Amino acid sequence: MKNLLQVVVHLGITLSLSAGLFLGEAKAQTTAKYEPKSDIHRTGIQIRNVQDRSQALATKAEALRKQGNYQGALLEYDNAIALDPSNYKLWLRKGYIYSTLKDWANAIISINKAVELKNNYVKGYLILLKIHLQNRDIDSAVEALDKAYKYDTEVKNKIRYKTQIITLLNKTNNLEKAGKHLQQIKQLAGNHPRILFYDAKYANLNGKHQNAIQSANKALEMLMTNDPQKTAVFYYELGYAYHHLGKYKEAHKYLQKANYGKYKALVFKMSPTYYYKQALAYYQIYQYKKCDELLNIALRIKPDHTSSHNLKVKLASKQVNQIALAESLKKSIEAERLDDRKAQKWAQLSEIYYKSQNYSRALSAANQSLKLRNNPSLALLKAMTYYEIEQNEKGVSTIKHILMTEGKNQNEKAKYLFALGLFYERIGNLKLAINNYKKAVFGDFRYVAAERLESLKKESI
Repeated sequence: MKNLLQVVVHLGITLSLSAGLFLGEAKAQTTAKYEPKSDIHRTGIQIRNVQDRSQALATKAEALRKQGNYQGALLEYDNAIALDPSNYKLWLRKGYIYSTLKDWANAIISINKAVELKNNYVKGYLILLKIHLQNRDIDSAVEALDKAYKYDTEVKNKIRYKTQIITLLNKTNNLEKAGKHLQQIKQLAGNHPRILFYDAKYANLNGKHQNAIQSANKALEMLMTNDPQKTAVFYYELGYAYHHLGKYKEAHKYLQKANYGKYKALVFKMSPTYYYKQALAYYQIYQYKKCDELLNIALRIKPDHTSSHNLKVKLASKQVNQIALAESLKKSIEAERLDDRKAQKWAQLSEIYYKSQNYSRALSAANQSLKLRNNPSLALLKAMTYYEIEQNEKGVSTIKHILMTEGKNQNEKAKYLFALGLFYERIGNLKLAINNYKKAVFGDFRYVAAERLESLKKESI
């Protein structure tokens, strides 16, 4: 919350919930005395008399407010509004009292009524902005700024409001909603590097990578500096765009220039090592297809990435057709007398069937082995077999049992927790999926678990 309010101050919109902001425009009318003219119609005189009575009640309400009697003041404002409900200043003052009491819901209702009666009252929208930020209601804050933009006639203010909208959306990872606002501000200040950065980032988020390249390059031409503090942000967007276009050589060139400060962690997420680390995690939970996909990306980025090649070799050996070996193992099991060795062969057979996508036989062989010997790795293979055939509840139960009896090694525990997160994500229980992924951010699984958490966060926006 503190960060959001700092955004407001940083952009020069210093808002105040003081009485002055709410009441400043009304001071002149508080003591004004009405002098009727002889030619005013009786109805006009009656209306004016009602307004005078309403103003008297408002004056009394203000005196009570200054004394700290807020409930009494609210009552008098209600009486004043009952006589003159179209007076937007009365609603505004009432909203101020609710804000003082931190009764944000009623403050919003009252101030919304004020701007409904006087829709070009820009200060009212700025007051609503601060209240919405207090409540962390970003959508309503953006709406208030958008109304201020609509009714304010000063171009510099319009630029400020739109900049703040885009900044808020960016700070809260909602920049993909900024399309309309970017189009509007580009008409007013389209060549400002900051706006070009947001335009590039927005384009990348929406898959328009060529547009991102154009905006980032334009900003860099305007900056005319090699200071990484100023340029890293633009080089990162260029690297991101080329990376997602599959142009990894160009991406590498720009990402090297972006590898500065807070961008180092983001640059790493487009490195071959990052994809390899994820592939290794999926390999350990028998998700060979996903493992292969990630290794392919790593090797496209860096064709001579040794670790990825080594894991590719191991993966290929897992995927060789081993039907002949399976038949040999079955005969060997029949002849085997020692339970421990028999369990080991059943486990080998289960993995062969799993690789061959013969999941019913994989489960049968796993059960035969587990009857003879406890084997957490085989139990995990059994759980992931359930994952492949979408028997999710059985898979969850199997992994929970492993965690109850094993999982003392933190890296091993992370492996089981990550697998459990995959099950919960598929079931649709995102709360439990997130909880397990958070616990799995450790060792070999820290990158892949963090990746799933980030993906779920994006999906929830």
